Amino acid sequence: MKKLIIIPLLLLTILFTIGIFADAGGSAKLPEGKNYINSSNIYEKDGYIYTKKPFMVKSDTMYTFSISRDYVDGGPFELIYNYYDKNGTFLNKNSRDENTLFFDKDTNTYFFRLKTTTSTGKIDFYFTDNGTYEDGKELVNVQLEEGNQFTEYEPNLEQSFFESDAFYFIFLGVLVFGIGFGIVINILNKKKNFK
Repeated sequence: MKKLIIIPLLLLTILFTIGIFADAGGSAKLPEGKNYINSSNIYEKDGYIYTKKPFMVKSDTMYTFSISRDYVDGGPFELIYNYYDKNGTFLNKNSRDENTLFFDKDTNTYFFRLKTTTSTGKIDFYFTDNGTYEDGKELVNVQLEEGNQFTEYEPNLEQSFFESDAFYFIFLGVLVFGIGFGIVINILNKKKNFK
């Protein structure tokens, strides 16, 4: 009976380990939706919001960065964004403050346009948090999108491996296979001991 429990647990442990490593490379693809900023790649420290690692963007492409007034107002605002090549080698650093941003009063949104270079493959950023962002929560109303117009905020659509349909399919398969294998082993052992 112990084998019946141990085998599925061992297989599930292997599945979770693979899933963790699969998530670790999550910034190596373009987003499924329009928003390139994935909240799982964000952290807050000492009044600044940072990306944990550079994320993939298209080279030689126009982008629009938009951010809610809540993050900008209330103190000096600074945004630093860095370009990297496809391999992650640093190319150059750029900065903005509230005086170099456009403001849309209808939506209370600051925004600016940037164009990646022909060498750019990744980007990262950090900015002053004059708002109430809580580390580990979704970063709302901050967006980097393709094109030269800012549009209404949309959450990043990327899912971790553990949120995907593939995870649940594999999880069920491993569970059923593990339990089935354990039952077969248990039956064979009973027949062996019976003789």
